[in-house]
Amino acid sequence: MNYKIYSRWNGTKVLFEREGTTLREVVIAAVESGANLRGANLRGADLSGTYLGGADLSGANLGGADLSGTYLSGADLSGANLGGADLSGTYLCGADLSGAYLGGADLSGA
Repeated sequence: MNYKIYSRWNGTKVLFEREGTTLREVVIAAVESGANLRGANLRGADLSGTYLGGADLSGANLGGADLSGTYLSGADLSGANLGGADLSGTYLCGADLSGAYLGGADLSGA
């Protein structure tokens, strides 16, 4: 299946595109390739247990996403929407959360 990651600001702008079996697989590939995911629309995505260390997700829409157990050390989440996201057990050491919206997010064990 072909997955496209769109900009949250311009719903027609594709930030990354790739064949994959899950969106999680495609997001991991995007991060590993150094793709620009600033402002990505990943609302409600299941990214649980993934390695996203150092990823630039500034301004991304991760509202309602499952990020439980995800490794986000050194990730840039500044200005991101994390409202209602599950961040339980997430490793956030060194992550930049400045200006991020965290209303209703589950940060237990993070």
